[in-house]
Amino acid sequence: MGMENRFSDVIIRRIFMLGVSTDLLYQDSIDEEYARNKDLVQAEFIDSYYNNTIKTMMSFKWVVENCPKAQFIMFADDDMYVSTKNLLKFIRNPFNKRGIVAKKCGISPLHNEHFYFWRKPYSEEAYSNVIASHGFDDPDELKKVWEEQRSLGHA
Repeated sequence: MGMENRFSDVIIRRIFMLGVSTDLLYQDSIDEEYARNKDLVQAEFIDSYYNNTIKTMMSFKWVVENCPKAQFIMFADDDMYVSTKNLLKFIRNPFNKRGIVAKKCGISPLHNEHFYFWRKPYSEEAYSNVIASHGFDDPDELKKVWEEQRSLGHA
């Protein structure tokens, strides 16, 4: 999923950030994936839930060093539904650019109701404006939801 070339008017790059594995067979699979897609960045730390802070800091560092012209960066976990279409609609809205200007002026930004930091119960209509929803435990279900929303023109 991700479809980097879906929108012709915006450049999207998908990168997977990860640490190392102590399982050599697993590391071999990682190396094969990198050789196929060139979309992995790996750093010297054990990749585990308890090292997410290290992963986040490594991600920021990599982006600063390798994507100096990027206008927007989004970090998402593998259990998160993200509608690129709805995200772009949010970013491109001139009214929303004022939450960015306000932040620079020391004014507290407002929460956008279309970002869910928990798993929003799914239905075709309920996800029509969702930008992101966290907490998908089943990758197959996440893929099904994304594909269904894409077919409806929402993702």
